[in-house]
Amino acid sequence: MTVQTDYALSKRTDVYAEAAYKHVGSTGNSGITADIIGVSASSTDSQIVGTVGIRHRF
Repeated sequence: MTVQTDYALSKRTDVYAEAAYKHVGSTGNSGITADIIGVSASSTDSQIVGTVGIRHRF
């Protein structure tokens, strides 16, 4: 599941926030862990990633 939002401060500048959550269920003893693309794999069956930033277009 991923949630994101964006807010314009001006015509060329905005701030943004994004959060992603992944849970792998019923893994038993298989060793399967959560893995969100772009970050290191989790050592457990759940993973949460957050990003906050400001963007300015030239």
